[in-house]
Amino acid sequence: GQDFRRYFSNFESTVDKSEGGTTSDELIDSQLGRALDDLDGSLTGDTAFVMTIGGNDIQASVTQIWFSLEISDDKEAADAIAADLEEKISDNLEDLLSEIENSENVTGDSYIYLTNIYDPTDGVGLSQECYPNLNLVEALAYLIQINEMYQEFGMANEIAIVDIYSSFLGHAFHSSDPESPHY
Repeated sequence: GQDFRRYFSNFESTVDKSEGGTTSDELIDSQLGRALDDLDGSLTGDTAFVMTIGGNDIQASVTQIWFSLEISDDKEAADAIAADLEEKISDNLEDLLSEIENSENVTGDSYIYLTNIYDPTDGVGLSQECYPNLNLVEALAYLIQINEMYQEFGMANEIAIVDIYSSFLGHAFHSSDPESPHY
C-alpha cells in the first residue's frame, strides 16, 4: 500500500526511459531530451519523474579518489576530484530541472523523486564485486558528502530526495556477513 497508486489516485501509466550506464552528462546531453520528446504529448495530467543521477559518475571517479588517497597520499587531490564531481552533478541536476520545467510535452504539475546514491560496500569500503582489491574506507566520506549535496539540492528546489543510501545499507555485497556493520 505504499506505492504511487495510493498517493496519486489518477496514476495511469508508466513510461520507462532508463538507460543503464548513463552518466549525468549523457543524461543531460541526450537521454533526457529524447525521453521528453518521446512523450510527445502522450501523457495528460500530472507527471511523476522517478530518477537516479550521478551513480555512474561517482563510480567512474572512485578509482581516482582511491589513488589520490591510498597511493599518492594526497587528500587535497581527492578533495578536488570530489569537488569537481559534486559540481558537475549539481550543474546537471539544475539542467535536468530546467529541461523538465520547460518541456512542452509535460502537462500538469511535475513531481520529481530523485534518489541519492547507494553504497555497494554496505559501509565497509570493500567490494570485490565492484572494486577488486580496493579499500575504499576513506573514500566513503565523499559519498556521504555528495549525498548531503542531494539533500540540500532537494530542499532548495522543493523536490523529493529518496534516501536509497540508508535503505540499501545491509542489502548489498556484505548483506550476508555477520561482521558487517549493517548486517
